[in-house]
This record gives sequence, C-alpha cells and structure tokens, in this order.
Amino acid sequence: MQLQELINAYGQHLQQARGVSESTRHQYIHYVQRFLSETFTDVFPDKLSHLQPSQLIQYVIKQKEHHHEPVLKSMLTALRSFSRIGIWFFWCGG
Repeated sequence: MQLQELINAYGQHLQQARGVSESTRHQYIHYVQRFLSETFTDVFPDKLSHLQPSQLIQYVIKQKEHHHEPVLKSMLTALRSFSRIGIWFFWCGG
C-alpha cells in the first residue's frame, strides 16, 4: 500500500467508522500529511511500524510555538489515531 492510499483509507476510516464531520476529517488529514512530510524525508508505510509515541509528542511540542492548546490537542488526536490505523493497515497488508 502506498502512502496516499493509506491516507485515503485513514480518511475513510474517520468518516465511516468514527463518524467525524467533513471539516474534522479534512483537518486531521492535513495534520497527518504535515507531520509525515516534516518528520520523514522519504515516507513509506513500512516506516510507520517503527513510529514511536515520542516522535508524535516531540512534533506536537515543536508546534507549540505556532499553535494554541486546542489546535495542539486536535493535532495530537489526529496523529495518534493515524498511527493506530496506519500500523493496523501495515500489519494487515492494506
């Protein structure tokens, strides 16, 4: 599974399984894409299996300079849920 397919699957998961609004889904996908582009130079889904919670936390802490607490909480929720679904897709073969 390619990265864009994984992000698309995440978006579908948010909408169908979690029932989030379209604006929340768009926002979460934006946070995830930004995290991946700023954290990894070449992102492949297999790297997600090595993603550590500390990487997510450090990224959100760095974002504190640019965003207020409600945005940071939303960002962390998005990243945490993506890491869960991303690892699940990796282990299940997409």
